[in-house]
Amino acid sequence: MPGGILRLEGIEFSATLGVLPEEKLAPRLVRLDIECRGAWSAGSGPLIDYRETVDAVAELSGSRYDHIEDLVSAVLRALSSMRPDLSWSVTATKPFPTLQLRTDRAVFTGDSG
Repeated sequence: MPGGILRLEGIEFSATLGVLPEEKLAPRLVRLDIECRGAWSAGSGPLIDYRETVDAVAELSGSRYDHIEDLVSAVLRALSSMRPDLSWSVTATKPFPTLQLRTDRAVFTGDSG
């Protein structure tokens, strides 16, 4: 059976993200892009249920992560446990990380393998 790729882009996710004291004061909006790959062909129905996918991510909203990689790992675990038959990729974007020089964003992508 041929495969398909489905992306959900720009999901806004609230999390406390960072190791610096000022980053731990309050949650911030982080953007998530989720991609899944799996068997699909015309007439076989949807690859995923959008609502089920976003609901699995929403369960993690408000959590605290030291590193952007930790956040991506938690999202991947949630999605992989929901649908282990699919291959998942998650990209998290942290806007304006606290750095010496102005930086628009830090971005990390991880995948389930």
